[in-house]
Amino acid sequence: GIRVYAAVFLLAGLAGLAELFFVRRLPRPGRVRVAARGSSAPLAPPVRRFIRIVAISQMGAGFGPSFSILSMKVLGLGAGFAILLSGLGSAASLIGSTVVGGHLARGSASRTLRLSMVLRGSAMTLGLLAFPTNPLAWLVMCTVSVMASAGWAAGTLSASERLLRLTG
Repeated sequence: GIRVYAAVFLLAGLAGLAELFFVRRLPRPGRVRVAARGSSAPLAPPVRRFIRIVAISQMGAGFGPSFSILSMKVLGLGAGFAILLSGLGSAASLIGSTVVGGHLARGSASRTLRLSMVLRGSAMTLGLLAFPTNPLAWLVMCTVSVMASAGWAAGTLSASERLLRLTG
């Protein structure tokens, strides 16, 4: 059982490193001016700082276990429950994307990216409560799936928006 998780973590970590490789190869945008709305907008952070934030985010994403395998093999829940987790995750991603997309039109992508990291990190920490003898492990897994998926959607959108501003 542990080998499966090691493989998942390794693949997630390698994918995060590949993303960092390609982001680092982008040209430096120099000074970026964002149209002010009511007052002068702050300058965009340097590209290095953005890459550091994305690196932390991707490293954290690599530590999330595969929820379906964990719930079926470790917790003994059925395949139907794994499908429920997938559905909850998809719904949370959709709703999270909608909310974050609206927020990014008037808010800070950097702040939203940091919040997404906190959300995903909290989800993984909460996941420690999903152990086989916990009668509420199923509820913990549902909550973790929703939090992690919403955090992933928020992180992806805010990182993309920040990257577009830096390169545009």
